[in-house]
Amino acid sequence: MKLHKIKIEDSLLSFSNELEYIYRFDELYVFITSREIDFIKSNIRIIESITATKTIYFVIQKGGSFENEQPDIVPLMNFGRYLFVELDSEEYEQIIQHKHVCWEIEELSKYKEVFFRVHKDISRRKVLPHTFSVSKERLKEHLDNLCKEQSRFAFSKQYLNAVDYCKNYLKDLGYDVNLQEFKVLNKGEYKSTVNVIATKSGVSNQPKTFIVGAHLDSINKDGYDLLAPGADDNASGSAGVLEMAEQLIHIEYPNNLIFILFGAEELGLYGSKHYVSNTMPKETILGIINMDMIARKNGDNYGVLVEGHEVSKELVKALSQIASDYTNLKVDVSYTPYASDHVPFINANYPALLTIEGSDSSNIDIHTDRDVLTNIDYELMSEILKANLICVNEFLSAD
Repeated sequence: MKLHKIKIEDSLLSFSNELEYIYRFDELYVFITSREIDFIKSNIRIIESITATKTIYFVIQKGGSFENEQPDIVPLMNFGRYLFVELDSEEYEQIIQHKHVCWEIEELSKYKEVFFRVHKDISRRKVLPHTFSVSKERLKEHLDNLCKEQSRFAFSKQYLNAVDYCKNYLKDLGYDVNLQEFKVLNKGEYKSTVNVIATKSGVSNQPKTFIVGAHLDSINKDGYDLLAPGADDNASGSAGVLEMAEQLIHIEYPNNLIFILFGAEELGLYGSKHYVSNTMPKETILGIINMDMIARKNGDNYGVLVEGHEVSKELVKALSQIASDYTNLKVDVSYTPYASDHVPFINANYPALLTIEGSDSSNIDIHTDRDVLTNIDYELMSEILKANLICVNEFLSAD
């Protein structure tokens, strides 16, 4: 099999029936075929061609997690969050036996649009009913408090300290706050942890609900008892929840607003799975925004990936256009969801999406003792939160 990388060209369509697999990465295509094709005749310029001698697989990773855990596997092609790798059957079986929640390996698809960029269009801009000024000082205070512990491992006293901090802060703002306890099987024993749930009721007689969430726990991939400050992953998203809660508490909406800080995400999305199994009818949910890793600038530009699914296309379109038109972010969109707390909602057919920093796979410090506050970019955080606030305000205001 051969992998070919090319720029988008209409002439590619003439070969579509001859190509076994096609993957689109905005302006680039990767196509995979066992056939010999004469590209010169159609003036198609090949950027890169690679011959694979084993079976080709597609990998999706969060924060370079697959590459960190599988250093001996050199990707055939590397698109940061997305990789093509080749494995024989024995290698594949060994890998899936040790599969981690932060990466996923797939057999090839006939066609996959992996991501595309949403470009700024000032004609879409309108006068906003509310303007939001995100406080970097408050974000820093929240991050300082959440990261002062050695770790926020889901079953630890330090995690419960972070729970108390968030619970008390949200309660002081005026939200109705509850802890949702659930159990997780860990090393042969069921252990308890909690989600923090904060609710603000709408004034309509028949309100719908918008949910904003982030996971609160952290982990060190080399051992549960090791230092895991989890500044970007995911004190940043948790601090974002607290800041959005502060910004939205004083605005009267017809619809309900729920903030959730999920537990045990790093062990297998257990907090969000538990919440989804006990949540409300689908027709009452306006949307769900999950924030995971929103504060690390990876590369020269500020960027965000908005990741959803067919069920959340309306929400994805709204947020990606808002982020493009009202912020300084480069905005990419993907409909390939995985490895964070939006996935259990999507699997249950709820309109959920993820916001995550652009080029997150370049952040190789997650799940280590290097994920520290000195790497946090508060301007990037503020821009992502601004987009989320405008979007949530728009959906909550709907009659």
